[in-house]
Amino acid sequence: KAASQAVLASDTPDGRDPLTMIDPSNHTIPFLFIFAARAKQECGRPGAPGAAILLPQALAFAENFDLQAAHQAPDRIRAFGTAVCNLADRAGSWIAAVKPLLIATRRLATPTGDTLTCLHPMLFKVCFLARTFRPALPILERDISEIDAARYDLTYQDFLLHHYYGALLYLLAKRFDRAMDFLVLCISTPSTVSSAIQIEAYKRFTLVALLVHGAVPPLPKYTPSVVVRAVRHYCVPYNDFAAAHESGNMARVSAELAKHSDLFRGQGLLGLVRQCVESLVRRAIQQLTRTYLTLSLADMARSVDLASAGAAERHVLRMIDEGQVYATVSQSDGGMVSFLDAPAFDPAGDSVAKLEESITLVMQIGDRMQKMDRAVSTSKEYVAKM
Repeated sequence: KAASQAVLASDTPDGRDPLTMIDPSNHTIPFLFIFAARAKQECGRPGAPGAAILLPQALAFAENFDLQAAHQAPDRIRAFGTAVCNLADRAGSWIAAVKPLLIATRRLATPTGDTLTCLHPMLFKVCFLARTFRPALPILERDISEIDAARYDLTYQDFLLHHYYGALLYLLAKRFDRAMDFLVLCISTPSTVSSAIQIEAYKRFTLVALLVHGAVPPLPKYTPSVVVRAVRHYCVPYNDFAAAHESGNMARVSAELAKHSDLFRGQGLLGLVRQCVESLVRRAIQQLTRTYLTLSLADMARSVDLASAGAAERHVLRMIDEGQVYATVSQSDGGMVSFLDAPAFDPAGDSVAKLEESITLVMQIGDRMQKMDRAVSTSKEYVAKM
């Protein structure tokens, strides 16, 4: 096997690169074998200098490979995706892997785009590591309704990673509701043993839930019991922080943050935790709008446990800019906040457009569910169990 890999990774007898001689549209599978061997060899070299040549070749392949041939060798497609990721990693440029994987994923998931492939989680991972979410958004927005494990060389882990990295991209985009949906799907996926991916998903689910709702909702009833037990055991600091947050006691929240700050920082979640603390302050300020018409900044600071009237003013001004409260701030009498009524509903505004978009989406999901129901009810596996 090592000898065959060496042959595949070598140049032709006259010193030419075989990848420049092969047309991916006519020789898809040979290209895949040679590319994987070349990438493996290159990744073994310091700095992977040949990545600058191989990554553009990967892009050319993604744009031109024969779809039917690719479906006949799903394990080679997985090897291609892995090779692209490894090359980008060794070259220190995750962004270089985004376009080849994006194009290949989009082509493999055709025609509807709602089919999960082995490249989906790889694409989302490199986008996250490159800190860019926009290229993946069109694919993320297509809900997965078709899973063919054999055709796309899919594993259980692929499904988990698809939703885990998808959630991370939605967090980058500050699409918190959508991130929660992906995290719940990851956590509640049927299993007989818990996965480290599900544990990490739960940590983020807890924090995002605090950001969005101010409390952590219960997991779906169909969440595997083994996963529920695992998150209770491995996520104690997050559960303690959530309990403090839900109590609304800022002193208790600050104490939990100080107690676990090193752990949160080490796990890369300290920034998200701090956003939760910020959201608690904002919720407290929003609660004041239901009680007072006018309030001094000093009294507001005392009510929400802020250090000073200046800190209260900064919070209120940010919330006004972001449309979270409607108020005016004056500097009379040491600083006063006057809360205003929210603007009247505009039937011709964005709200109606969003409602119509949601209705259309629900109808599309309903149609897909009916098709899936018919497919399952007429499948050999289902009929055999009846």
